[in-house]
Amino acid sequence: MTIRGRVLLSAAALAAALAIAGGAASAAPGNALRLELAGSKGQAIRLADFAGKVVLVKIWASWCPQCRQAFPQLSALQRELRPRGVEIVAVNVDDVRKRATAFLAEHPTPMVVAFDPRARMLEALGGAAIPASFVLDRTGAVRYRHTGYDAATLAAYRQEIETLLSERQ
Repeated sequence: MTIRGRVLLSAAALAAALAIAGGAASAAPGNALRLELAGSKGQAIRLADFAGKVVLVKIWASWCPQCRQAFPQLSALQRELRPRGVEIVAVNVDDVRKRATAFLAEHPTPMVVAFDPRARMLEALGGAAIPASFVLDRTGAVRYRHTGYDAATLAAYRQEIETLLSERQ
């Protein structure tokens, strides 16, 4: 849920996020894999639909400066890596969907876009704030987590994705 542009989570989700914040992880986000969100064309999107692929889940909002900065770089990364079995899922948490739609009209993207105004995906993946991102291996396990976005984050995504792509299936 958002209030004045800030994402709020339950105390349990915050505690879980603080317990596993940053670095590599190996949690299996069962609830996140089954969570159904609306796609940009009204279609149902579930992370389970991307089984067998390396997935970068980016939780973002149109009002977030770091999210806005990351968006074109993630779009370029998606174009580059999709042929190798990588999918970037951009989960928008704007509480007013037309703001997100206006942003997407200005910034078309090849990423899969899902809408989650209640930030259920963020909570299910154990995040505490946005921007947040989670890199999932081919089995759907969260292997890497990030909060925030800066110049080093894109390089970290690349390294983590390459590591996961090199693992045996």
